[in-house]
Parts: sequence; C-alpha cells; structure tokens
Amino acid sequence: MNSIEVMAQLVFDYRSEEIGLSRIVHADCFEWLSRIPENSIHAIVTDPPYGVKEYEFDQIEKRSNGNGGIWRIPPSFDGSIRAPLPRFTALDRKERDSLRRFFGEWARVVVHALRPQSFLRQVVHAALPLGEGIIVDPFMGSGSAVAAAEALGLHSIGVERYLNYYEMSHATIPKLAAIKTRLDKQWLQLPLLSLV
Repeated sequence: MNSIEVMAQLVFDYRSEEIGLSRIVHADCFEWLSRIPENSIHAIVTDPPYGVKEYEFDQIEKRSNGNGGIWRIPPSFDGSIRAPLPRFTALDRKERDSLRRFFGEWARVVVHALRPQSFLRQVVHAALPLGEGIIVDPFMGSGSAVAAAEALGLHSIGVERYLNYYEMSHATIPKLAAIKTRLDKQWLQLPLLSLV
C-alpha cells in the first residue's frame, strides 16, 4: 500500500481534506493517535502548545465567555523579567482583549517568522531523509510543518482539534509551501526531491 492509500485510511471518520500530497484532519491528536495502527507513520514533526492548562476546553470557554480562564504570561517581556515567576495569571476581559489585539496584530506582521519555512524544511527533511514515508504534525495549528513537507514533495498528515486553526490551514498551507527560501536551490540538489 502506498503512502496516499495509507493516509486515506488514517482519517477514519474525522473531517479531513486533501491538500497536495498531504491530509489535514480535524480531530483531537491524542484520540487520533490512539486509533492509528502501529508503524503506520514514520516521523512526527510538531510544535505543541507550550501551555497545557490554558488550552483545555473549559479554560477556552471561560475566556471566550469573559468568565476568566487561565493565560500564560511570558517570564520576560519588553526587557522586564518577572520574579518570582507565576505559572498562570488570570486576566480580566479588558486585559484579554488588549492582549488579543496586540498579538493578533503582531502575528499578522510577523507570522512568517514564527515558524520559518527554511528551518522547518530542514527539520522535515531530517525526519524523512530518503523522502519516503509519512510525517505527522499532531498539533498542526495553521499548518507550518505540513507546508514544509508539501514544499519538499513529502507525504504528511496534520491533525488539529480547533476548528478555526483547521480551517485556517486550508489557505495557509499552500501559501507557506509556495514561499521560496534561501535554501531552495540547495534543496533542489538533494537526492530526496529526485526520488519523489
């Protein structure tokens, strides 16, 4: 069975879409990973959320409803270092809105720098140096790792539990995969691309 046939079987009953050589799956990664057969994937390349508690559904719902919720505050910001370092800080609605606007605007300006394609393409290549197999990003987000695999002509599956990120990845993955990096000329000379 080839990689495309295997990937088609690994979507189970979840909502999924095909993007190039990749599949994106709307599912909780822990549930999805518990269902896949042993030895059906070959590498995992991911950038999981660094905070676990603030991504729990009850905390997200509390934040969305303006009833609190847990937010992680960085240990240092704008030259100031927090000491002692609190693990979690609860913010009121006005503070959350202010942070949301700030980081939303910041992300629009520098989103390409958050997970640079030139770096991710090196990681993805290192994960499947022969260009065969399936890479999985179980915390897909907007799809940076899947886009890196697409740019290299590799098969990948991105799993995302939040619908807004899953839907965002439809547009993001092709755009990120199309970005030309300084390393592209070097990648074209790799045996990996001639095998695909």
